[in-house]
Amino acid sequence: MIYPVILCGGSGTRLWPLPRKAFPKQFIPLVGGESLLQLTLKRVAPLLLPGRLVGSAFGTAHFTQQVHSVLKAHS
Repeated sequence: MIYPVILCGGSGTRLWPLPRKAFPKQFIPLVGGESLLQLTLKRVAPLLLPGRLVGSAFGTAHFTQQVHSVLKAHS
C-alpha cells in the first residue's frame, strides 16, 4: 500500500512579508484563493485513505482546517 507524504516547510523568505511564524507559506492562499497545501491535497485526494493523514504539530489549526475543506469537497 502507498501512503502519500506531503512535505511542506521552509521559512518563506522569498514570499516575505506574507509568511509569518504563526502562518507559514504552505497555508497562505496563493493560487486562486487556495494554499499550496490545499492544491497538493486535491491532487492526492484520490489516494488518501480515511485515518491515514498525518500533519506536523506546528500550524496544526491551519493544517486541520485546510485538510477538512479539501476532503469535504472530495467526499
